[in-house]
Amino acid sequence: MLTLNNLFSNPGSRKNSKRLGRGIGSGKGKTCGRGGKGQTARSGVALKWFEGGQTPLIRRIPKRGFNSKAKKAYTAISLERILDVVSNLDKKPKKLVINNEFLYHHGLIKSIEDKVKLLSVDFADEEASFSGFIFKVFKYSAGARSFITSVGGNIEENETN
Repeated sequence: MLTLNNLFSNPGSRKNSKRLGRGIGSGKGKTCGRGGKGQTARSGVALKWFEGGQTPLIRRIPKRGFNSKAKKAYTAISLERILDVVSNLDKKPKKLVINNEFLYHHGLIKSIEDKVKLLSVDFADEEASFSGFIFKVFKYSAGARSFITSVGGNIEENETN
């Protein structure tokens, strides 16, 4: 019968830890394998990038590059991707405003605050599908601007340009 007084672990499943500081004959006496005195002999020490007095690698490698604070980052979206989204709409309105809210709602940009630049793509026979669209984004490539106006779409300048 199994009772609390005769429970035991399987042989080899539990190993005793090395006992430290039990004299020189134990193999881990005196400093217990931590070396001499000082910071690294204490617990909770992590000397990041310290290489024993040698100039650390992080300081030997030259600095590269420059990130301008004035740089304007734009999310580039092709007219083809917008056409794919519009063609998959259940109800196709006659006047459709393509702005940041529309692009965010349909998963083309990650944030409503993103600055969008429309890029042109060569179309074969979908030219009539942009008629009646109103585009309100931050920037347009020259090809996208001429294509939208040539097929009957309208471009309204974004007020936060």
